[in-house]
Amino acid sequence: MAKEIFDVTLFNEFTITCGKEKAIITEYLGKQLVNLFQVFLYYREQPVHKDTLIEILWPESDNPISALKFTIHRFRKDVQKIPFFEGKELILTVKQGYQLNPDFEWHIDSEEFGNLWEEIKFEENLSAKTMKIAYRMVDLYKGKFYISNSQLMWTQQVCEFYRHAYVKCVIKICKKLLEEQKYEEMMTLNYQAILLEPFYEGLHYYYMKGLLETSDYHKALRYYDDLNESFVKELGTGLSMRFKELYDAIMSDHENIERVKIDSLLKQLSRRTEEEGGFYCTFEMFKYMYELVMKSAMRDNKRLYLISFEISHEDNKEEEVFKVVNKVKHLIALSLRKNDLFAKINEGQFIVLVDCQTVKNAYLIIQRISHRFYKKFRNKKLRLNYYVTEAKLLDPEEAE
Repeated sequence: MAKEIFDVTLFNEFTITCGKEKAIITEYLGKQLVNLFQVFLYYREQPVHKDTLIEILWPESDNPISALKFTIHRFRKDVQKIPFFEGKELILTVKQGYQLNPDFEWHIDSEEFGNLWEEIKFEENLSAKTMKIAYRMVDLYKGKFYISNSQLMWTQQVCEFYRHAYVKCVIKICKKLLEEQKYEEMMTLNYQAILLEPFYEGLHYYYMKGLLETSDYHKALRYYDDLNESFVKELGTGLSMRFKELYDAIMSDHENIERVKIDSLLKQLSRRTEEEGGFYCTFEMFKYMYELVMKSAMRDNKRLYLISFEISHEDNKEEEVFKVVNKVKHLIALSLRKNDLFAKINEGQFIVLVDCQTVKNAYLIIQRISHRFYKKFRNKKLRLNYYVTEAKLLDPEEAE
């Protein structure tokens, strides 16, 4: 009799699929049971000794044996809630420990990923065969290895292993694509990788290399400045010397290109009028433009209002806030007029300057943005808080 097959996803989320049925495990099991399940999946080829489970799950418990017995009992009961596990015995009691039932077959994305990495990790120049393996790894990696809120040490270590392997895999592909002058394909791959792992320099390096090779100098220079600012802000350090060398190469090539004529400049400066929504800029630029706009408003006796939007999560999960920042930026832009100004202060807060004569009109804008926010993120426990005040220039003494 053929074994029943379960397909397990551990990248980005913890799901199991059996046939056409799919279950999100975190919707059925609490974090401790999820942790236990992951341990059994990780060691599924062998029995797991009780001492191993205690060392991983209850290293500081006063009564770990009792905690283990209770958790095993609870797991066996709660796992029955998952439709395709009903009536099945997943965990067997064996000598000195427990084991995942060997009568079932498990296909695990992270395990396949790790096995594929073993095939290519020492290969410097990918062949046609190993390129296919590398692309399969990219397809498998949908995000970080799933870690519950408890963030046990062993899962963090496993998570870091897969992250590093993924980045190294992407860089191997990029080297090959660069050699073959497939710049667009290389940049697309890098862009997708950067969305998943934004603070690995190597990914950004090959993206900028693609911009240089395709002569997109303006975008490359902007990208360098924004990236360097982001690294300083998030990691406390700027980009490495090889980025500076790449920057110098871009500048060198850029200086040798044909000078732009005045009519072409006028067209470039007018492109903004084709775009919809408010004008977005960095917070530093916002502060400078705020002063200019306010001085003009004071001369014309116009009122402007300053609105602060703060994104929060009901369970204080900052990572959930970080995931939606760019989407919130987009919906704010679409909710504003072209002459309204806004910027991101940090990874959870935006500042908006709107041109309206009454606070009532400012609240209409807030209502429009809030409506779009809750429509888009209805089931994600996210909240959008706001604060509004009439904009004005403070005296130097007040500003201190």
